[in-house]
Amino acid sequence: MRFLACLATLILAAPSTSLGADNTASADTLLWNWVKLDSAAISAFSPLLAPEQIAATRWVSDSVLTNGFGSADVSSAMNALPGVSMETRGLGGSRRLTVRGSALRSPFAVRNTMLYVRGFLLTEADGNSPIEWLDPTWSGPMSLVSGPAATVFGGAYGGALMVEGLRTQKTLRLQSTLGTTGSEGAQGLLSASFAAKGWNIRASRTQNSGYRDWESNEKWQVEVDRAWGSRKAKHYNWLAFMSGSWDLPGSIDSVRLDTLPTSAPGDGYNASVKRNRLIWGHHLHVPNLSANQHRSSLDVWALARWTNKENPFGTSPFFKGYKEESGWGGSLRMRQRWAPWSLAKADFHAEWTLLAVADQGTFGLWEDPLDGTQSPQTYDLQVRTSRAHFAPALSWAWKNGWRLEGAVALSARSRSADGIVLDTAYVAPFNTAQILPRLGLSKTLGENLSLFAQTSTGFSDPTNFESLPVDNARGMVSVLNAENAWNLELGARHPLGEVVLYDQRVQGPIVESVDSLGASSFVNDSSSMRMQGVEARTAHVIGNHRLQASATWQHHRWASGKLPGSPQWMANLQWNWAFWNRAHRFESHLWIRGVGKTILDNDNENVAPGYALGNFEVTWSPAATSVKATVGMRNLTNTVYSGWNQLNAFGGRYYNPAPPRTGYLTLVWELN
Repeated sequence: MRFLACLATLILAAPSTSLGADNTASADTLLWNWVKLDSAAISAFSPLLAPEQIAATRWVSDSVLTNGFGSADVSSAMNALPGVSMETRGLGGSRRLTVRGSALRSPFAVRNTMLYVRGFLLTEADGNSPIEWLDPTWSGPMSLVSGPAATVFGGAYGGALMVEGLRTQKTLRLQSTLGTTGSEGAQGLLSASFAAKGWNIRASRTQNSGYRDWESNEKWQVEVDRAWGSRKAKHYNWLAFMSGSWDLPGSIDSVRLDTLPTSAPGDGYNASVKRNRLIWGHHLHVPNLSANQHRSSLDVWALARWTNKENPFGTSPFFKGYKEESGWGGSLRMRQRWAPWSLAKADFHAEWTLLAVADQGTFGLWEDPLDGTQSPQTYDLQVRTSRAHFAPALSWAWKNGWRLEGAVALSARSRSADGIVLDTAYVAPFNTAQILPRLGLSKTLGENLSLFAQTSTGFSDPTNFESLPVDNARGMVSVLNAENAWNLELGARHPLGEVVLYDQRVQGPIVESVDSLGASSFVNDSSSMRMQGVEARTAHVIGNHRLQASATWQHHRWASGKLPGSPQWMANLQWNWAFWNRAHRFESHLWIRGVGKTILDNDNENVAPGYALGNFEVTWSPAATSVKATVGMRNLTNTVYSGWNQLNAFGGRYYNPAPPRTGYLTLVWELN
């Protein structure tokens, strides 16, 4: 009864709308217009079905939140999506993305969610997604397919995040942001872009001195792309380089959170990360492969990447020491889609997708005596990982409003590691293959109401890091299997909003295990996880005002009790207002977010309290110029909360304090 009461409350109070639409403010109209995203670019299951007809949960971010609030990251936009939580250490620091409670095994980084940027697959072969690629000044609409319904995107049970890139139409665009990140810290962002004759060049630099001690970070990012082609074929080249460094202050306990939030245990250990990434990608689009009525289109995305990482005495409880990682690899994505076959009572759609990913790298670990020097090497490994994923998909759309969608993916993954661990030869193969079916059904009632149901399966492999043996000498070699998930969803869509119910089960969850001597490793737990919840979203335009709200209720649990890292509820409210005359234009944006209490450990003995916070900004632009000025403030209520919860932390150090009330000023100048 309690479940049904909460469900009814959410449905009645907060319906939503994803509808595959984003809102943009236009200088030529007094209303925000709903703009459909390019379905050919981010459609999940069929080539020509409208997003609102797809039998799956897909949320689209708000461009105001992506590019607003003087942010050096995209956490505001992601946290406004139902069922999503993006945690950030500091401002512009490392990020962790959780979709429907997928953070149990994520002490850092992004697991269980595939990442696509500009159509290219950036997720590495072991399942790790480099979320630090997302730059708010260049990111366009972000589309998230929640849960294992994203079969054709790789089968990760957290879902798939697809980020469209912005190709500016301005010849030159400059943006600068200056602001505070606390009582002593400062944050700066400088971004420039140039466009001419099909070329786009973008460069940005962010620097944040941090609110806490030992929390500074900086990042350089440069991108060059070019699009060209003809009616027969279109080409797109993308070259990007990123270099960043992040000091890791380390988590603290609840006493320090209240009395000394700026303290940083990582200061004395030189806890930090330095990362360089280089990628090159080419996209080929052939719109018409044949001239008959069953013509098809073909897309090919090819990506090559190189990365290296230096991690002096990281604050991870698993591998404390001086670490070096480097590697190279790439991904191939192919997709063919057929135009609909019109039958007497139905239209038939077909497509297939092929994904291939391979990475090779080295992993070195030296014991660290805490004085910054390298001492005996304990790990020296060569790791090779690959993944192949083939997913054909079909759909039937009947004239009476019924639609049936089906997909069956064949996924094969392998990993091999060899080298030296604690002066002992080490070899660890990993091979698996499985079939991932998906079935979806939807019904359109009238012109506005659509109901859908879908069931799907997904997986999550152990990452290279999780597969490393912690203490081979005592037999603690991590032999891990993939997590397997099954999901059921029911949903309703209407122009006023959307509401989704889900029930997801994960077998063999990967968790940390600590023996009596304090040695840690990852193991497959014999129990299962069950995630149930309700997600909703709504949006309304009234005159010059736009109101948007979302709500999430989560009941996530496993054998030990409630699932760590999953807030009981999350809610968001956004208000946008615009006014202009012949001389001036004003826009204001308010975002309020509330988060319920969160379990922090497997035994459910420690709980992070709920909190609420708000961001606000006002933008002014003279009508006769190409200049915009924005002044804003983050954390209006000066709320004390943890921006990053370290689950199952040693010594009760669960919290990474977020900055208090901070202000910023952003200036943008554009030249046509």
